[in-house]
Amino acid sequence: MLQKNHTKAPIIALIDAVWMRDFALLLGALDYIMAPIIESELLIRIESCLNFYDTENIPGKIQPILSQSGQQHHEFYGAKKNYYDEVELIQKTCQFLLKDLSLNHSFKDLAYKMATNHNKLALASKNILGMGIHHWLMEERMKEAGRLCITTDLSIQEIGYRVGYSTPDSFAAAFKSYFKLSPRQYRKNERM
Repeated sequence: MLQKNHTKAPIIALIDAVWMRDFALLLGALDYIMAPIIESELLIRIESCLNFYDTENIPGKIQPILSQSGQQHHEFYGAKKNYYDEVELIQKTCQFLLKDLSLNHSFKDLAYKMATNHNKLALASKNILGMGIHHWLMEERMKEAGRLCITTDLSIQEIGYRVGYSTPDSFAAAFKSYFKLSPRQYRKNERM
């Protein structure tokens, strides 16, 4: 346990069942680790949790710890590196998708183009964006469609094509679901 503002907070919860992870996080754990416990992963998770706190004044801050074989663990893989890898993957994916909103990509093809697998892409999307990548893309398409309705005189059909909808009906339905107005109503209301 470490103290932050005089409040104790658990660093890590050691659990051996998947259903327990939500319970561990609900109790206030910053991280958890599943059995079997691998020493190097445990050290990385602890280091990651310590980095969350101001550890400048904590005596005995984790020094390079020797494994049973006597080798030091210098590499910092695990929670922190995975987070930055996920951020990088999602930034690259979002930039790729925003280059041309009119293109439609299957999730499998998108993962292939990002040099990853669909599970990693899906998990990174949920962790970083808080939603699936296609849900995020739909929101971005709707924001662009709204902007085009207000700032251009393009036809509603052309706006739909520019943001990736192949039929005017599918575009109008998605637009109305997002904005609660049809594209024509939205254009009329926002231009007043």
